[in-house]
Amino acid sequence: MKLIKSIFFAVLISLGLNANATVRYVSATGTGNGTSWADASGDLQAMIDASTAGDSVWVKGGTYIPVNYPTGSTGGTSPRDYAFLTKDQVNIFGSFAGTETSLTQRDKATRDANPSILSGDIGAAGDDSDNTYHVIITVLDSNPILDGFKITKGRNLYGKSITIEGQSIDSYFGAGLHNYKSNINVTNCNFVDNGIAAGKGGAIYNYFCSPIITDCIFENNRAGNGAGISNNVFCYPLITGCLFYQNAGGNGGAIWNQATANSTIINSTFTGNTAAFGSVVDNFQISDANFINCTIYNNQSTSGGPFSLYQSGLTISNSILWSNPGSAQGTITHSIVEGGFVGVGNISSNPEFLNTADLIGSDGLWNTADDGLTLLNCSPAINSGNIADNSTSFDITGATREQHGAIDMGAYEKDNLAVSINK
Repeated sequence: MKLIKSIFFAVLISLGLNANATVRYVSATGTGNGTSWADASGDLQAMIDASTAGDSVWVKGGTYIPVNYPTGSTGGTSPRDYAFLTKDQVNIFGSFAGTETSLTQRDKATRDANPSILSGDIGAAGDDSDNTYHVIITVLDSNPILDGFKITKGRNLYGKSITIEGQSIDSYFGAGLHNYKSNINVTNCNFVDNGIAAGKGGAIYNYFCSPIITDCIFENNRAGNGAGISNNVFCYPLITGCLFYQNAGGNGGAIWNQATANSTIINSTFTGNTAAFGSVVDNFQISDANFINCTIYNNQSTSGGPFSLYQSGLTISNSILWSNPGSAQGTITHSIVEGGFVGVGNISSNPEFLNTADLIGSDGLWNTADDGLTLLNCSPAINSGNIADNSTSFDITGATREQHGAIDMGAYEKDNLAVSINK
């Protein structure tokens, strides 16, 4: 089913690209001018800079580090200010084998076997003190695509900034991706081991924008506010099909929303995240989060529960909340809530997960059918959701979301026809 979803999105992307646009090719060992895989360039940023609206950059599997200050920036004083920089309406696709002639050939298996890694570890290996403050930056861009990368080892720091396109980019925010007013589409990206135990946005910092974040993994990121994602000031992200695993924040282990930042989170899983306040989400100052068909399991806060609200709201539907110490809150409907919670369609029965001792499953891949938080055939979550709350075609694994006129609670959909036969 994941293959069907990958092809579906690849076709949509292909339809959205200009048929007359240029594709430039990048390989970590390339020495050419980027006109083909055989003549691939080794300079990712140069290929981005050479592109114009509608063009694409295809990046072969390998590791890439920024080697210059962001294009056109001022104020950089050390290599730690280096970063990759996106460009308006330029699409950057990673994790190719290096033989593809169409995006549909870069399926999930190909991406898994050929990861393109953007790393901030530019100095001594394993020495965080000389890593870049940001791995990648996007500023005032209209709908660029970032698809198919592992983004890692960004290490933010207080008290520095550079200027890009007249905007101040603070080194304290967005160690993986710093997004300043760009409506970027981030898809099939893994944000792993970014940030420090301070600042905002260990993996992603969004400011005054409406990004679309789809099928991404956020793992082992750190921050003071929003170890996974920090959304700030009139920010409206749509987050779909994502995993947040073992991220650690002071406020908002997975997500922090501040100052009219309203997040919509669909078909996503949150597990193992920790924080002082709001291990899953901390909504602060007139901000909201809307969780639909999410699985929220075993997240730990030292103060309160998985959600922290200050002058803010929270809505949850078609979801599973289990083994999260502390009280649930907000408006919750058609969900499993451990200990019970007043709301239409809520139940408190054990969700009957497949195997909580092996969350990733025997295939070693997240967001697949053998994940430990998929549902057993006896799960009360099956067919218990509210179809009216659903707006997507697929679950987190790529399985069809509505089956035979019903929908499950949580991020994983079970084939309910098979369940009814087995019963």
